[in-house]
Amino acid sequence: MALPLVSILIPMYNASSFIEETLNCAQNQTYKNIEIIVSDDCSSDDSIAIVQKFAEEDSRIRLLMNAQNQGMCKNWNILFSEAKGEYLLKLDADDVIYLNFVETLLTKAMAHSADIVSAAYEVRQEVQYRTIPIHKVLNEGFVKNLVNTIIFNNPFHLVFSLLNAEFVKNISLNKPYFLETEVGDAEFLIRSALNGVKLYFYPEVLGYYRMHTTNSSRSPLKQTRSFYFDVLPIYHVILKKITNFNYKQKIRNDLIDYLKNIVKLNAPFDLQLLKQMIVLLVT
Repeated sequence: MALPLVSILIPMYNASSFIEETLNCAQNQTYKNIEIIVSDDCSSDDSIAIVQKFAEEDSRIRLLMNAQNQGMCKNWNILFSEAKGEYLLKLDADDVIYLNFVETLLTKAMAHSADIVSAAYEVRQEVQYRTIPIHKVLNEGFVKNLVNTIIFNNPFHLVFSLLNAEFVKNISLNKPYFLETEVGDAEFLIRSALNGVKLYFYPEVLGYYRMHTTNSSRSPLKQTRSFYFDVLPIYHVILKKITNFNYKQKIRNDLIDYLKNIVKLNAPFDLQLLKQMIVLLVT
């Protein structure tokens, strides 16, 4: 039986400080039947030169260069449309997976016929490290009540998840793989859950997500606005029906937290966002 090809898909924009370490962890995976595709979104630093050097030395690495800046989720869609693997991994250009990541999650995916296998991970800040506690909250195995888990306190990160390519295609018919929004990953997980995804959680830390000044553009307020204007209107009716009180409680909690942050001057006043939260809460 032939070993399945795994596509490691790396969106890149001005990542010269990190891309070398990210490529090293990708190409040195213990599982060898991989392709690595990097899609550069008009970087102005040395990112392209670094990737080109890697590609010259490893035929599994391919570099795509966008003629115009496409933005985050469009770049993700480019990568997913180019992938040839039976399994897909979206690895951000500044994050790191451990060398046994692909082998470990692929073994779980094949053994349990999972659509997605997601691992625990760490968040590493510029000065200090802190561990995301999700591996202490969820046990290994298929996740129950997945919609509620994602809506309330999503512990999953696509960077640390292996996706079955056939499942991804099936839930993306006649639409892009990712909605073009600040929270395309969250929308993808909600869509997956509503389409009956078999998501298997592996509670061991298999990589780390970097928090640094150059990736701070995805601010909490931007993501909140995107979630309430771009994502929830699509799924509002069905989420309200499935989760009942829990969904409304989520909106209520977000509204209270946002008002508290405004009072503390931790967030700007956004009347449109407040109105949108209230509309979704009362309808």
